Amino acid sequence: MTTHSATIRGPTNDHCVGTSESQRQMTFKYTFPVRFAHCDPAGIGYFPRLLEMLDGAVEDFMAEVTGADRAQTHLRERLGIPTIDLQVHFAQPSRLGELLTFEIKPVKLGRTSLTFQTEVTRDGEPRFSVSQTVVQINVDTGRPHPWADVTRVLPVFASVAGGKAS
Repeated sequence: MTTHSATIRGPTNDHCVGTSESQRQMTFKYTFPVRFAHCDPAGIGYFPRLLEMLDGAVEDFMAEVTGADRAQTHLRERLGIPTIDLQVHFAQPSRLGELLTFEIKPVKLGRTSLTFQTEVTRDGEPRFSVSQTVVQINVDTGRPHPWADVTRVLPVFASVAGGKAS
């Protein structure tokens, strides 16, 4: 079972993030089960598999906010978003059968990069948190490629950057 939802936190129902008036924050929530394949022999989530789950949430997040899935961006548009910085803090073990909620919040937009914070919980209890920066690149050259349609498609990115891509 995988569920997706976008939730606005703040007094209004628009897609702004971190405006000076109300510091509204858009969050994207994805819920995934911890499957046998994600665990070590003791039934505890093995950290590389948990990071694969994170990557799946990021893939869904980017498809939702840009309107283009990874197959379109990677295979047809020849654009990728490799991680260039990743910081993870594990608070508690995740176990076989648990449903983990990945709550992704964009926090900083650069000309070619995006930093977001992800809180992973089970029934509201913290499991792990992640700070991650991705950079959009041309997959053929490996060189950074500026965000094109992202700020047009969803104002959340423009708001993170203070109204414009920096």
